[in-house]
Amino acid sequence: WTGDPHFVCSHGRRSDPLVPGTHWVLKQSCPGSPNFMWIQGLFGPVRPACTMGTAFGGHFLGKNVITVRSNNNPSWIVKWNGQNIVNVWKRNGNGYKYNLGGTELSLTWSTHRLQLALGYGVTYKAQRSHWRRQKNIRVSGFYYTDFYTQNNLWAKTCKNGVFRGEAVELHRGYRPHGDDRMVSAAYDMFQRSNAQIEAKLDSLTTMASLLDAGSDGVELVDVNESQVDDQPCKTAGALEDAKKNCAVLKKEETQEEQEELDEDEEAKKNQDNTYNACIADVCSTASKDFGNAAKETEEESEMETALKHKKELRTAALNGECKTGWRTTDGADSFLYEAERSRANQKKDKCNQQCQVCRPEHRRYLMGPTVLHNETQDACISQQLAMPKSDGDRTRLWILQKKFSEADKGWLGGRFKEGVWTWSDDTAIDGMAAVAGNAGDYVCLDKDEGKLVNCEHRPDVRHDSLCEVVCY
Repeated sequence: WTGDPHFVCSHGRRSDPLVPGTHWVLKQSCPGSPNFMWIQGLFGPVRPACTMGTAFGGHFLGKNVITVRSNNNPSWIVKWNGQNIVNVWKRNGNGYKYNLGGTELSLTWSTHRLQLALGYGVTYKAQRSHWRRQKNIRVSGFYYTDFYTQNNLWAKTCKNGVFRGEAVELHRGYRPHGDDRMVSAAYDMFQRSNAQIEAKLDSLTTMASLLDAGSDGVELVDVNESQVDDQPCKTAGALEDAKKNCAVLKKEETQEEQEELDEDEEAKKNQDNTYNACIADVCSTASKDFGNAAKETEEESEMETALKHKKELRTAALNGECKTGWRTTDGADSFLYEAERSRANQKKDKCNQQCQVCRPEHRRYLMGPTVLHNETQDACISQQLAMPKSDGDRTRLWILQKKFSEADKGWLGGRFKEGVWTWSDDTAIDGMAAVAGNAGDYVCLDKDEGKLVNCEHRPDVRHDSLCEVVCY
């Protein structure tokens, strides 16, 4: 969900519910627990609407309700069952936490960004931006749907469960610029009290009671495909202007990022969706700032996709050259870790003719979500915590951290072990000899100064995951 709002559903259809009001974003039912998860989006204040808030509820939150709204001062208004969350949840460093029956929920925010972890692997991030749309504020939010499916607890709880799509099955038959799946007042988590929502949850036994038009007040609009206005630009000139404005979304800053995009179908699809959404916005509003405003959101989305993407080592003819941005490697290359060197040797052995193996010139660094240290492996998905061993690598990682990080520190792949600071591959860490530590303390990168620091061994502290791409 790139949020002004534009949806791309699991079945590939796209929808642009730009009418102000509360819309269903997701409804999910689990065996033995109907209406396990509800997610609603608050869009407005004028058409074409922007995302102004998100609400979570259902049995997965113990029938509690949490709402997130954009605001001016303060930047965010977050409520738990109608009460300001700062008065209900416990302060925890630069955020807040809450114990829900043994499951820790957490919230961190800054002026423009917010991250919410709700248990069962559910993570929500929002970015607050100002657009020239009648002084409107856009909140761009997206869900880590890969966390839903990979979390073991979630899989056990909701085995054979039913998703209603990332955007509640917004089929082609619905008007993409109309009232796709509006929430009736009785189920609106932004309007109703927690007691009223809890009573509704207790009274519902099936998903059908919400999906039927008669009980939910949802008007299903059946239209011919020819009536669906997928392209709001009315003239060829307007369309060309919109494409020029959004062209920045198709341009990658480095050759490495462009290659990664070309190799990864999911990243390419995400870029195409953001580009098309940008064109729709420009055409609908005649505003010229959508391309640059969406670029940072697109970069974050590409990083999340890259966390799952496996970077393949390449081969070239023995008398040939590696591609630009790549160089040859061998079994003694200190750039590669032991497991990578082994994979490089295996790839060379499989060559039908004599060949050389190529690897990237630099490590690609990625920002993962804010997590506890014991969650970092899952947070980096197919990659690993970063081990920036040179000053140049640390500077490159620090630049990325300053641009995208919310927390004041980021987890790295190192710890205090047997009296010395070592990386995860058991090599010594340069520059930390004077830093005091105890057995098991972790290494972090400080966002303000770009220095390696001791994060100590504390199981209740969350920092951003600083990940690096692994070569396969």
